[in-house]
Amino acid sequence: RHRKFDSEDFLTAFLAANGPSDVYASAAYYLNPELEMDRKGWLGADLIFDVDADHVETPCKRLHDRWKCSDCGRVDFGAAPRACSKCGGQRLEQHREICEQCLQAAKAETRKLIDILMEDFGFDEMEMEVHFTGNRGYHTLIVSDRVHSLDQLARKEIVDYVCATGLRPELHNLTRGNRLRWELDHSASFGWSRRIARALEHFMLTADRSELSRIGISKAAIEEIMKKRRDLAAHPEKIDWRYVSGIGEKTWERIVQRAARLESSQIDTVVTTDVHRLVRLPGSLHGKTALKVQTLSIDELEDFDPRCDSVAFQDGEVALYVEQAERFRLGMGDYGPFRQESVVLPDAAAMFLLCQGKARVIGD
Repeated sequence: RHRKFDSEDFLTAFLAANGPSDVYASAAYYLNPELEMDRKGWLGADLIFDVDADHVETPCKRLHDRWKCSDCGRVDFGAAPRACSKCGGQRLEQHREICEQCLQAAKAETRKLIDILMEDFGFDEMEMEVHFTGNRGYHTLIVSDRVHSLDQLARKEIVDYVCATGLRPELHNLTRGNRLRWELDHSASFGWSRRIARALEHFMLTADRSELSRIGISKAAIEEIMKKRRDLAAHPEKIDWRYVSGIGEKTWERIVQRAARLESSQIDTVVTTDVHRLVRLPGSLHGKTALKVQTLSIDELEDFDPRCDSVAFQDGEVALYVEQAERFRLGMGDYGPFRQESVVLPDAAAMFLLCQGKARVIGD
């Protein structure tokens, strides 16, 4: 951690000689970076946002994530409970998989984040860097003198804004109206007032019956919402989502909070507030996937395919014994599922499994 390199050549030579599995660089700036932390002399830090698929809500996690109880051996899918459902033990191992849906969700959260940073905070594209981390998500860095001196409290304020933490609808042109309904200012053109207006209308148009029911909307009110949707195509000018029979003030509050949640970005809040953060070095390989940590422009993000565009190993094959691996896509091929079997795979797919400890080279 306490290393500095005077040139890229010195860094390259060090990495070639030592071959670390993961390489990080400081997002903070120091007067004496080679000294211990209390003697470095902090000068400032870039503003970092981390979107990790693990932190993004996706239904696929219930299908591919699994946990195992170390006491009784029970295995089940989804997030690990507080205690084993069979024996009550609390020594539970969580195993996570990253699928295509997870990666798409992480990209969508990153796009929402970038929109907030540019539209609401006024950051320019030239001040921003987007990095695919080589595994589960993306880092977005603000590299600008405007943010270098921000302390942890200031960065926490930015986090709260991005995540819509503590958002109060009545302060964003959502005020109590007649019959305790909520009046929505569609003319709002900035900040969370605009975002809530957009998200609320989208939610009322797209939420399915189960999602509407989960936030406390009665069956009768759900039927009225569905009727309004059917009428929308023929009479869009007559549809007013503010007035739905059976939805009172408290329910509207829950709807608005859910809409704001969908419009916010699910970032790792600890990363942004850390003024001494290390981030993966672009161009290095991720030690759990052997995929490249890659810098992207904002325009490149849309079409970026992490399981194809970040493949580092292009040639050769390796014979492996694979203990267990679910089906995965890498480069131009699909592989697996594998269960206690010997296979010959291209280098990239072999390294992908080896780095995760799911396989070993035959003959080792």
